[in-house]
Amino acid sequence: DIDQRPIPTDGREMLGRLLALAPPARDYHETDIRLGNAKPRPRTLPLTVTYDVGDQRQFNTVNGPMTATVAAITDNAYFWMEEGLAYSADDLTAVVTRFDQELYPHITTRFGTEWSPGIDGDPRFSILHLTQFESDELGYFDSVDEYPRHVFPESNEQEVIYLNLGDLRLGGDLYYGTLVHEMQHLVQWHLDPNEETWLDEGLSQLAEHTAGFDSFEVSDYLNNPALPLTEWGEADVYGHYAASALFMIYFQEQLGDEAVYDLAHHPADGMASVAAVLAVHRPDLTLEQFMSDWVVANFLRHGGWGTQYAYDYNFRLPRHDQRVSSVPFSEVRDLPQYGARYIELPAGNYRLAFAGDTLVDMADAPETGRQIWLAPAVDNAEATLTTRLDLRQLTSATLEFDAWYDLEEEYDYAYVMASTDGGATWQVLDLGERAVFSSYGVGLTGQSAGWQRFALALEDDGLTGQEILLRFTMLSDGGVSERGVALDNIAVPELGFLDVVEEGATLDWVAEGFTAVSAQVPQQWSVQLITYAGNGGEVVQMPLDGRNQGQWELSLTDSATLVISPQTPLARHTAGYWLSLDE
Repeated sequence: DIDQRPIPTDGREMLGRLLALAPPARDYHETDIRLGNAKPRPRTLPLTVTYDVGDQRQFNTVNGPMTATVAAITDNAYFWMEEGLAYSADDLTAVVTRFDQELYPHITTRFGTEWSPGIDGDPRFSILHLTQFESDELGYFDSVDEYPRHVFPESNEQEVIYLNLGDLRLGGDLYYGTLVHEMQHLVQWHLDPNEETWLDEGLSQLAEHTAGFDSFEVSDYLNNPALPLTEWGEADVYGHYAASALFMIYFQEQLGDEAVYDLAHHPADGMASVAAVLAVHRPDLTLEQFMSDWVVANFLRHGGWGTQYAYDYNFRLPRHDQRVSSVPFSEVRDLPQYGARYIELPAGNYRLAFAGDTLVDMADAPETGRQIWLAPAVDNAEATLTTRLDLRQLTSATLEFDAWYDLEEEYDYAYVMASTDGGATWQVLDLGERAVFSSYGVGLTGQSAGWQRFALALEDDGLTGQEILLRFTMLSDGGVSERGVALDNIAVPELGFLDVVEEGATLDWVAEGFTAVSAQVPQQWSVQLITYAGNGGEVVQMPLDGRNQGQWELSLTDSATLVISPQTPLARHTAGYWLSLDE
């Protein structure tokens, strides 16, 4: 069934609140000290050793510990070779020269610089060549190496790029493409360590492309354009790589290198950062129109319909994923956010009608009201919602709240915590039988199966009789994220405090990564018709009413293409639509 609930009048405002989010990146070192009662130790190491050609050291790798030797040095990098690895000295010399004169300047000019002097105080990072990976990866960058061993015991405590010479030829195009790909990850971690995976990978593939090394096939995406651009999954990982690559190539061609540089540096993540950069470089263009233009450009790749539909990049055009041969016709389908369908329509005179879902759930609907405190899950983030409570006159006090959560189980957690020293250290509070033990105490993980009510006796944690800071926190790791955490009806009855997250809330909050938003936000749609005439044609956007309904009276002398794409940023649910062709 198609969701046809009325769109609230403040729907656009709610979408704006989501796009304004820039969740703080998680610093595992700082988190360990603040939450794990770890002994305060330096975040970085003093420079105790610099390496010369021929020096050796041990590295922790995906294959386990191994020894490597410095084979070459530039002003910016050490080139390490695994002990016993056979390679050509001439090939290495050519690689070092090209890296120094071409590739390193290419990355730093277009995207930015790595953390330097970094964790180890050495301005050089390491490029480690291994005989073979146990995985099928060509290379990788691991942010674990950017932390001291008292945080991650397996850290190599220096900036490292790992390259698999079992599948790469030293000095080959695939080698260079992998090198610049991983260099961009190294840089991006320094610039915005919690960038969404799809955009981080898109930037790395753009680095390959602009350096002249395309190791991806965009057909992996265009053969299945319904794939969600803004999600990442191993089930169709090559399709996700291809979608991200094609999007970033389009972004760069339409907006230029300066916009790419700004995107890499912007603290927001995913579509929020795309929207922010677009507002600076093309204030005349909305995010919705830009994304609508992109899905059409992927089908046309030709300026005959307008420069916004053209690519300089050459690729094989996708086919229609459906052909409507006769009228009448109707269907009800689901599409992931930022996926696209290309439907061939027949020539003739007929009415085309469309109706799409009006709302999409960011969380389950709350028990009362519409608004909630929401922290959408993003990679490597620490979202916090903090307020001050004066419990000096109380010997007992109860914190009550409703919580909904959808978190990567045993990796991402939500906590409730309190501080009695102004935020220098934090005590994680016991959430009862629904919580599980984690590195920092008991927290919530996995799925809540609806809204759950919590009541915490603050005197049991020794918090009454003093002023405290109260904080709700969501901590996420990298790689996989689900839908996030939501809160509602937060109360301390003994203080007369109640926040129902609607108008008139009585608690003053400092929100970082949380926003007060409706649990359901407008589902946005792009419905476009491509018609053909000579060496070009026309692209028309269907106007939709307040129920996401629209229709055209068509009179087509030739076949045409209908392009449908749902476009709600940060949403994870698929969106349903109904399409009808009737004489």
